[in-house]
Amino acid sequence: MDSLPLEIICIIASHLPRPPRKPGHTGREEEKLVALNEYQRATAGLLGDDLERAVLKILKDRNDYSTKESISRLAPFATISSKWQHAVERLLFEEILLTNDELDDFNSIFSANQTHRRRFLQHLNFRIILPESSDADDTRYESDSRRRAVDQFATEAVRALFNILSTWASAPGPWFELSLGIPVAKDKTQTCRYSYVSIQGAENLPALPFIRELHMSPDDLVPASDAYRQFHPTTMFSLMEKMPSQDEVQWDYKPPGLYLALRRQLRNSFIDSLQKVQLSPAVRKIWFYGSELHEEAYPHDQRLPNLIHPHQQDPLCSTLHRVVDKHNIREFWMEGQVEPSLFWPYPETEAPPPFWQAMETLHIGCSLEAPNGRWYFKPTPGYLVNHASPSEEPLPVDNIEHMPPGYGTTDDTVRAFLYRRSLRTDRKFRGVPNDAMVAPLLVSFARAMSQMPLLKFAVLWNNPMEETWSFTLEYRAPGYQPEYEKYSGAKFPDLSKPRVIFEASSRAGAHRWRPNEDVVEIFRNVSMESHGKKAEIISWWDRKEHEEEIEDAGLADEEEYFSDEFEDDFMDGFGFEFLTDEADDSSSDEEEDSDSEEEER
Repeated sequence: MDSLPLEIICIIASHLPRPPRKPGHTGREEEKLVALNEYQRATAGLLGDDLERAVLKILKDRNDYSTKESISRLAPFATISSKWQHAVERLLFEEILLTNDELDDFNSIFSANQTHRRRFLQHLNFRIILPESSDADDTRYESDSRRRAVDQFATEAVRALFNILSTWASAPGPWFELSLGIPVAKDKTQTCRYSYVSIQGAENLPALPFIRELHMSPDDLVPASDAYRQFHPTTMFSLMEKMPSQDEVQWDYKPPGLYLALRRQLRNSFIDSLQKVQLSPAVRKIWFYGSELHEEAYPHDQRLPNLIHPHQQDPLCSTLHRVVDKHNIREFWMEGQVEPSLFWPYPETEAPPPFWQAMETLHIGCSLEAPNGRWYFKPTPGYLVNHASPSEEPLPVDNIEHMPPGYGTTDDTVRAFLYRRSLRTDRKFRGVPNDAMVAPLLVSFARAMSQMPLLKFAVLWNNPMEETWSFTLEYRAPGYQPEYEKYSGAKFPDLSKPRVIFEASSRAGAHRWRPNEDVVEIFRNVSMESHGKKAEIISWWDRKEHEEEIEDAGLADEEEYFSDEFEDDFMDGFGFEFLTDEADDSSSDEEEDSDSEEEER
């Protein structure tokens, strides 16, 4: 067997039982590093029969074939020969889940005498396990002192990891993803809800040029069933700068929506860091998720804060535009508050130089709230609203703004609670696009797309989690078809044409809305520069427009083509669930009950 080429043995070994692709999915992955360490100690320097006996002893001592399968099922094959040992370790060390308590073991397993193992590593998931807080700090929300203690502990853990990894720089081979997460017990998620971890002195950490991706988003860490703390925006940028070889970057933080004092601090910190960022020439994709938690979104009857004052444009959107352009980004994903300057921050009277020339894929998720303090959607006519007609004007700039609970004194926390309680409402009644707000956004989106000669797919949509969700607007270049359509049953007869698809579906009535013809015409011409032909405009809610198209395509009759099952399948591709009439009735009953309780109080 040992006479076979190593490449052949590696192929054979790839079919052996192995751990799951993403560490932690089994729920017992924390045992993997312990087993690897035993494997390391027991097999160091052994060959042939001695190695086999050592591995069998490990298996006998552990006597478990559940999650330790990552080691137990693979280790015996490492005893066949030195080449098989190489092939097995290539699988064992592909992904490692590491905690700060295991750094010494990790350093030993990947020591200078075992540098070949570093080449096998594809994903290192580093989890910082915090010590239990004292009783004095065990309150509903973290105090300033507790947050400082968390920052200090996390800083020491990250520094220790970076110091170990920095010794790898001289060895060829390692090129892997790094995930950083601080798990939170499920019963403590509320406690650190408004805490953002800062790594102190990150600018003094050693560089790690072999990291190709850094993941710090709580939504992107594994196991996904766990909860994780959020990092401060400046920390995300500081650590990213220590990894100059990344091919994609991800910025993610959840703003404390209703607590404007902290929200402005975080937003300004993000903008300051963004204005100074220098991305690696290798970066081709940017992810930015700046959406607040769903429960932190402003109630529909409230006036919104103006986050851009005293500027005319949103500094965040306009800076993102220039960063994407400067670094020739090919793929850009964003969710959060959006305004026209994200797409077109230039004066109307000037023709800007070509921008976003490398863009191929564009995904923009738009909040119902604009950063200038105005709503993109109006109340739906006929929808029962038990409030005075809500004002559409932004909050005054001198409005009192609050920090979240846990910041400042006890009195400050009480005031924060009272403020939050005064805004508690589940009523969502904005379901009709406000043309005065939506039209400029759509026009800027279309004008930007006309600048992108390589664009294959672009989508502008608003949060599908909103009960009043409104619209999706897609652009597809000739020949492009999303993967989900193969499963949804949606078909477009002529893929050779550029297509612009307007999608609107809402129990609150947004499906009756359509952009005015001037806006539609701009989208119709969006592909003239790049493809020399007009785009076909497709409106899924307007059935009559497609009767001839459906018949010519030899599809089922219109009733079947636009059946409820088809709509469900099609929208499943977007991840939406339609509310049934029963659900609507139930929701109305709940609202009435809520109103009664409010009146009683």
